[in-house]
Amino acid sequence: MAVDPNTDLSQGQVTFPYTAEITGTDIYMRSGPGMNHYRCGKLSVPEQVTVVAEQNGWSKILPPEGAFSWISKENVKFDPEHAETGVITADDARVWAGSEYVEPMHSTSLQVKLPKGAKVKLLGEEKGDYYKIAPPEGAYLWVNTQYTRFIGAGVAAKQEPLATIDVNTPADANSPLVEVNEPNMPKPAVRKQTVEEIKLKEYRELAKQVDAERAKHMDQQNWTTIRESLTAIADTNDAGRAQKYAKAQLDRVEGFELAQTAGKALKEQNEQLAASRQQIERKKQEELAKVPTVGKYVVIGIIKPSLLYSADSQNKRYVITDDSGKIIAYATAAQSAAGQDISSFFNKKVGLVGEITRDPQSGSSLVTFTAVEEIK
Repeated sequence: MAVDPNTDLSQGQVTFPYTAEITGTDIYMRSGPGMNHYRCGKLSVPEQVTVVAEQNGWSKILPPEGAFSWISKENVKFDPEHAETGVITADDARVWAGSEYVEPMHSTSLQVKLPKGAKVKLLGEEKGDYYKIAPPEGAYLWVNTQYTRFIGAGVAAKQEPLATIDVNTPADANSPLVEVNEPNMPKPAVRKQTVEEIKLKEYRELAKQVDAERAKHMDQQNWTTIRESLTAIADTNDAGRAQKYAKAQLDRVEGFELAQTAGKALKEQNEQLAASRQQIERKKQEELAKVPTVGKYVVIGIIKPSLLYSADSQNKRYVITDDSGKIIAYATAAQSAAGQDISSFFNKKVGLVGEITRDPQSGSSLVTFTAVEEIK
């Protein structure tokens, strides 16, 4: 049943969960119900907590803002692309109550065991072999009930069962806790979000946009708006974890942009290379088109008059040299070429049509040509 805020809790029943206000200053939260459990932070008036159970003068509460837990690194897979999320890699992974006063390896208060595949929220800090995480569902802290004041119905964690207890009945320290959750309870007043919470929400949306942009073809990616939004968060000094996550995400975006720029440059280079090859091939074909067909010539070279003559003094001899002046062969005109004025071809590069034989006089090659053509 609902409890009237004016009800004297010492004379009646209380329904869990309920919202309580802290009545003192610097009241320690503890990892368990008693002074022998280690401290896990402080609360002061007028902070509010949700009480889900009571035991021996201690109130079991949902971890408030700023509370944290520890989990062994060996049980968590860290995804650098989602800086806030860790995935449990082992069954019954133990989560320990976190404290600024106790090192993780000395934290002995077990809060909950998580199954393989469960997800935890990483808070961006690690110590030794442990990650600092947000207290997962099923994790609780404790505060001395005498420093709390009932102010109204509260909303407990979803996994809490329904039950009621009589506050006049002393609790057995060894008996299980009795916890309740009354349906249709009014929600407590909405707390104003901090800058960090607002920026974390913005960051999560941007992280989704980053993944969506990466899924596109590189030519279609546009990082300008995302980068500007992440930069705005990274430049917000009181954004806390959101600032850290945004800076890490900006490093990723910078890498994507560099890859995109390199990809475009490589594509342009390939296009330029292909164009250059086409131009070279085109010029090559143009030059080849200018070259006459040499298959019909028995020799090509520069023709000059020769002082050597055959037994027939009327049959003049010519010498054929390469570009450096080295003699390639001797030549003599025959048939139609015999009556042709060969002097017009002197010191020019020509192709001779005919046959090659061995000159018995000089021992060199002798070309008996029937046609001569200038090669330009």
